[in-house]
Amino acid sequence: GIAFPLNVKQNNNDADYDMGTGIKLQGGSSTEFYKWCAVVARGENNGLGGYSNTQALAFYTYHGTLNSGGGTEKMRLSSGGNLLVNTTSGHGKFQVHDGTIVHSKPSGGGTRNYRFVNNNTAAGDYGIQISSASGGSTYVNHTELKAGGDVHIHDGNLVVASGHGIDFSASSNVGGMTS
Repeated sequence: GIAFPLNVKQNNNDADYDMGTGIKLQGGSSTEFYKWCAVVARGENNGLGGYSNTQALAFYTYHGTLNSGGGTEKMRLSSGGNLLVNTTSGHGKFQVHDGTIVHSKPSGGGTRNYRFVNNNTAAGDYGIQISSASGGSTYVNHTELKAGGDVHIHDGNLVVASGHGIDFSASSNVGGMTS
């Protein structure tokens, strides 16, 4: 079975079953006590209170100044195995809320980094961007899936393998189209 040589327990949660128990890492001096991060086991009621039969592992960070509020949850591993970033609930195994995903490679050798962006140039659009230099962190638009269903290639051509093409048979209005 699984052994737990270190067990952290919070007995004072009678008023709020959604509260968690965790490990907090914090600066030690009087001028740095507000610099901290934490890993917390918490109920999955998302602040609604009441009893929760499911537990999540939440990661908190603090980014602020001496007199600002507490830390915020940045990432959660739900009881169902979903990894949620910048949100506390979701419907996918990996979900990033209001952010970008970067697929990066080490610089050199002509490799480029790719960034996937929600609401790229307009609300509802999904963009694929490419770094403007090998291993770079400045991006330009490459391809975009538009909210209305169009695919926009910002710079380049659509290349179809030899012996294949684009089928226009689904449209009854094929006038003026060529292959």
